[in-house]
Amino acid sequence: MALILVAEDEPISQKLICTVIEKMGHVPVRCRNGRLALEVLEDNPLLFSLLITDIMMPELDGHGLLRKIREQKGLAALPIIIQSAYLGVQATAEMIEQGASAVLHKPIDTDLLREYILSNMPPAKAT
Repeated sequence: MALILVAEDEPISQKLICTVIEKMGHVPVRCRNGRLALEVLEDNPLLFSLLITDIMMPELDGHGLLRKIREQKGLAALPIIIQSAYLGVQATAEMIEQGASAVLHKPIDTDLLREYILSNMPPAKAT
């Protein structure tokens, strides 16, 4: 079981993503914008295994969130899945170049989301 941070301001998309995460046996933590997500990550840099974020959000969008995370030593390795309805081929390539682990286009395909989560989760730590 892992904690996955979800930064999404649109309630239906947020609920869909969180439902997929829960069905996979993980725990989603919801943030309605990038600023709140960044604050949660900075306060708990080792707590989360993955971030799933939208691009278009109030206060701090996904571009800014990605940039700020990749600039911080304690957060730089965090896997980040970007999801957006507004990314073309070039913008997708730019997001990967800027440090996104994966890019998922909306409307969200839940099977693809599961695959992205599985392929971007760090290996489980031995206890």
